[in-house]
Amino acid sequence: MLGSNGVESHSGNVGVTLPRWRGIFIEIYARPSSSSTHCSLLPEEGVTTLEDGGVKGDRACIYFLSFQGGHRARPKMGKFMKPGKVVLVLAGRYSGRKAVIVKNIDDGTSDRPYSHALVAGIDRYPRKVTATMGKKKIAKRSKIKAFVKVCNYNHLMPTRYSVDIPLDKTIVNKDVFRDPALKRKARREAKVKFEERYKTGKNKWFFQKLRF
Repeated sequence: MLGSNGVESHSGNVGVTLPRWRGIFIEIYARPSSSSTHCSLLPEEGVTTLEDGGVKGDRACIYFLSFQGGHRARPKMGKFMKPGKVVLVLAGRYSGRKAVIVKNIDDGTSDRPYSHALVAGIDRYPRKVTATMGKKKIAKRSKIKAFVKVCNYNHLMPTRYSVDIPLDKTIVNKDVFRDPALKRKARREAKVKFEERYKTGKNKWFFQKLRF
């Protein structure tokens, strides 16, 4: 019986029935094998290979290097979650906030068996200032509230942008979540470094609230 993709199972093999070809009916059977990296037709009993590469008969075997669910295995995507990459948080209390990756863990750990990253981001963005405002008011409106969090890759949307804000890795790391005092210190470190970069006038887009 054919499945939704026209694939039929026969004693451990997967068969695909093809339409009439060169005046005959041909059935092709696929078997998982690691003996070849190329898809090739190999003659079996009752099958004759023609000079032009065609096959005359009723059966042929196709060998695949990787056979998963009836499809060839897709090549792995390159790693782009790297320190300095700007991401958007998609879930949790910091949804919609901009953040920068401090450390990426692609293979997961024993306590977090999934791909995740330590990020530092902006919880409260600096407010708009004008030339008519006094120094005290400008300083007050230029404050930033930062956060430090470990996020699953599924809850982060990477952007094509990067920033090189030098956060102290001895202060901002995964160990800070074991002690509230260390976590406050890590947030303070991120806040100071973000405010220093904001006052230099560089990476202005990073310190602007995402409108959505």
